[in-house]
Amino acid sequence: MISGPEPSAHAAKSSESIKRPREAATDDPVLSEIVHSGTPKPSTRRSFLFRLLGFAGLPLLSLLTPFLLLPLVARIGGIHGWAALAIGQSVGAFAAIVVSFGWTLVGPARVARATDEARSELYGDSVISKFLLLLVVGPPAALAAFLLSPAEFRAESVSMALAMAVGSLSPAWYCIGVGRPRLIATYEVIPRVLSVGVAALLLQATGNITFYPICLIAATIGGVLVFSWRIGRIGSRPCFDTRRVLKTMWGDRNAALTVVAAGTYSATPVAIMGLVSPFSAVAQFSSADKLYRIASFSIQVLGNSFQGWVAEDRPVGISRRMKASLLAHSVLGLCGFAGLALLGAPLTHLLFGDEIAATELTAIWYGVTFAAVSMNTSMGRHILIPLGRTNIVLASTLTGAVFGVVAMAVLGLKFGSSGGAAGLAIGEIVVCLVQVGGLILLRRRARSTPLVP
Repeated sequence: MISGPEPSAHAAKSSESIKRPREAATDDPVLSEIVHSGTPKPSTRRSFLFRLLGFAGLPLLSLLTPFLLLPLVARIGGIHGWAALAIGQSVGAFAAIVVSFGWTLVGPARVARATDEARSELYGDSVISKFLLLLVVGPPAALAAFLLSPAEFRAESVSMALAMAVGSLSPAWYCIGVGRPRLIATYEVIPRVLSVGVAALLLQATGNITFYPICLIAATIGGVLVFSWRIGRIGSRPCFDTRRVLKTMWGDRNAALTVVAAGTYSATPVAIMGLVSPFSAVAQFSSADKLYRIASFSIQVLGNSFQGWVAEDRPVGISRRMKASLLAHSVLGLCGFAGLALLGAPLTHLLFGDEIAATELTAIWYGVTFAAVSMNTSMGRHILIPLGRTNIVLASTLTGAVFGVVAMAVLGLKFGSSGGAAGLAIGEIVVCLVQVGGLILLRRRARSTPLVP
């Protein structure tokens, strides 16, 4: 949901965070070297447009390809199989957020400002930290998927949870930082497209939906290994200084907590529904959730494209690029709300069948969620984080997580799939309100505080 610069910047005073972002950056030991070594020149408006097209091209194909496979999975697995895969995906997605440990938040801005040598070191550090966390988080995620899923589809649920957790190794954050979407296409999109094709053949031949997550795991591991060797140059790394990596992870704890808090209500709604609702309601809820995840790809593409572009500008206040991001995300949010509210229920009936199709009210609440997420993506990732206000973003995500989880559990228990969707929307709306309040406070302080020489 959010991504940006080093978490240590939030310790600075509000006025200094806005007026002197370069000095705040040097508080980070990694960025200190980068700042003194020189940084790439900011991209032009034309290069940003090419970046936007790149991030929206083949990644869209990567998303639509498994979408074509989902109707086959739904009809083979039925209500219980569909619910089991959805629960495994939800649990695994949350595990992936924990494993990423804030690299999607702090990584792109660091890489955008780094020299080639520093970029290689940053990527190597990310691989070490993610691998260590995957060893810790993977087994509990598999166990949770096993316990929450229908007995006859537990193996499928565990496989999907592991597939999602392994997906956290993706180098997409690095590609976003360097502004090269072609790397994502080569090392992530193409392997996934091929894996989905193989999975479709195996599903039709065997009727076993376990092949779907197994193929995803193989594609992810293969792409990451090749990327790490060729682009990340991890083979030329002189040593794996685990102690230094752990120290860096401790310094990034606020960023990691922010991402984990956001993931509590953005990645786990299906798992929460699995705790409070019957599997039939979970299946209906997950159908709407699938459609929402596909639609929210547009938010990801727009957010990724603006992220490095805004950071390159080294903003000292609310810049034109930030305003452009907020306007673009506002328009996208309204369009997404209208699309999901009007077309969500009919599309799930057509794609997944009557038994597990989403209700109209569930689709409407997911439309509200889409609009809120689009707005807080821009306010958090493109405005507050570049200004060094990680603390405001952390407060918004923690508050939203509390309201969202409680609302999903209470409303899901009482109203089923539509109640769970309403709870999810409430959490995201709370995030927006807290961030708007933070922006208003920052603007007032900036006007009343003189520029620090």
